[in-house]
Amino acid sequence: MGRASKLARHAPTHGVGELGELRPTYAAGPHITHSDRGKKEWTTKPRLVYERPVKRCRTRWTVLAGIVLVVAAIIPLLPYIEMRYFYRNPGQSAREQLNPWRRKLMRPQRVVEAMRLQPGMTVLDLGSGYGFFTFLLAQAVGNGGRVFATDCTPDAAKSLASQASQMGVKNVTPVVVQQCGLDAFYKTHTFDAVLACDVVAYLGDAAEQRAFLSELGRSLKPNGRLWVLTNRLDADFDVTEFEDWSVTTEALRSPGAQSLLAKRLRPQVRAALAAGPSALAAESCRRLLVEDLNRLLEDSTFWPEITREFQPPESYLNPRYEPPRRYLLRKLEQTEGFTWTSQKVPERARPLLRLLNRLVIQDLLETVVFEKAFHLDQYEMKNWQYMSDGLLRLSETVPLIEKAGYQLVQEHKILTSHLICEFRHTPH
Repeated sequence: MGRASKLARHAPTHGVGELGELRPTYAAGPHITHSDRGKKEWTTKPRLVYERPVKRCRTRWTVLAGIVLVVAAIIPLLPYIEMRYFYRNPGQSAREQLNPWRRKLMRPQRVVEAMRLQPGMTVLDLGSGYGFFTFLLAQAVGNGGRVFATDCTPDAAKSLASQASQMGVKNVTPVVVQQCGLDAFYKTHTFDAVLACDVVAYLGDAAEQRAFLSELGRSLKPNGRLWVLTNRLDADFDVTEFEDWSVTTEALRSPGAQSLLAKRLRPQVRAALAAGPSALAAESCRRLLVEDLNRLLEDSTFWPEITREFQPPESYLNPRYEPPRRYLLRKLEQTEGFTWTSQKVPERARPLLRLLNRLVIQDLLETVVFEKAFHLDQYEMKNWQYMSDGLLRLSETVPLIEKAGYQLVQEHKILTSHLICEFRHTPH
């Protein structure tokens, strides 16, 4: 008789419980047994025991339920996690940051001149990237000064060190800092001036931004200055965006949607337009044209007229910008108090309307300087949403920094592409 038959013969027929029938099996290992004479003896022979099978099904369902609960808790947090730790805005490589269109619009030399730096000063280039301002700052403070260029990207620090070596610049020190919170480096150094270009928005939410700037203020020397530059996609047009006035003239004189734009210009500009490219290229006429275009940025009747006269509008406009146009239109229509016929645009809707009209006018006039400078052609929908939300919070920039312990000294009208604010620290 085999082992299985013996087990089946000796297995009890009772003892069936909620976990199932008793299961016969042999257990190995030394144990105490009783001999035929009734004495206890040690033996290593396998012994027959009965076990109840484990109900694994119940355990599996418990684990699965736990996994489902964890996933359900994480899903609502995914947008925040992505934006906080994985969001990337186009323009983060060396080639993108140092492109000639960006230099043309942002005029870094003028910004550094406005900072009134003196030889021997110590300057912090906060979030320096690949050195858009770094070496101009180093030149301004001279060999006796020092520029600390901080960034959380090791590649940027390596690039700065390489550039400094090639240029023979001795007063630039690249520093890799932690991405979140105030790095220990800032607490062990003091600065005469801090330049933060397109950095504050990436410091976290409003509370994290205030905390960072508040702690950083302790590293500013008496009479030190904090310079904050904040990009605005709804920027006024700049005359430098129109590189070839013959192209601009041709675009304004062509039929189609361009005629809607041209008829909104002042008579003096229309007369120059009729006279030809040479007349429009005159400095005084160019200035008037840019003023007219900037006035159109806040014209709420411009888009409805295009959609009314030309169907579909996409046949006249760049299809790449159709998703952000639809997004901006939806946001505008959801804004309380905004109508397409109103002469007065609510403050909350103003940045969105300006951005919408800017995208349209850029297309109609075939100018790509602003687009190339800030890589709008690389934007995905999440980038447009992030930057549009940032535009709506732009008016909160100064109050936020003031709550962090600073006082606004002056808002400098140097660039159209950026809001430039100079602050001094006012410790409590």
